[in-house]
Amino acid sequence: MNMSACMRSINKLRKLHRIHWRAELFQISTLFLKSENLSLVLSATYMN
Repeated sequence: MNMSACMRSINKLRKLHRIHWRAELFQISTLFLKSENLSLVLSATYMN
């Protein structure tokens, strides 16, 4: 997954956070854990 896809996923997570925040975070975290970018996703998600 490239950086633009990462940002799109994070933006999607922000838009849906009221309803599906935990489920979206889990799915995105799982994807990035596989590509060893979990810390990037978590820092970008929690910092904004």
